[in-house]
Amino acid sequence: MIKLLKQEKNKKIYFKIVNVVGDSMSPTFFNGDKILISYIPYLVKNIKEGDIVIAKSPKDNINIIKRITKIKDDLYYIEGDNKKFSKDSNNFGYIKKDNILSKYILRIRKIKP
Repeated sequence: MIKLLKQEKNKKIYFKIVNVVGDSMSPTFFNGDKILISYIPYLVKNIKEGDIVIAKSPKDNINIIKRITKIKDDLYYIEGDNKKFSKDSNNFGYIKKDNILSKYILRIRKIKP
């Protein structure tokens, strides 16, 4: 699951910093990690296996962060890297492309003084 840090109304947003919530993507991401995601249509439309995406869960309508592991036509199989703690396509099956909201770009690291 992810949590939006900042949301502005009536503005097109192409990039956003979000907080990772939970450990379903560890060891790639941990609870509290901040990541940059992209809403740029070109990036979101050109999803391939191995990409990390933010998707709308078809089961409980929350935003989740998962890795694309299989593509079948316009259906996507998404899984967390930490199988033990992940609610993903193993629970709800393939998702439609419309459920993919954005694509992971990079993790934001804290700079130690």
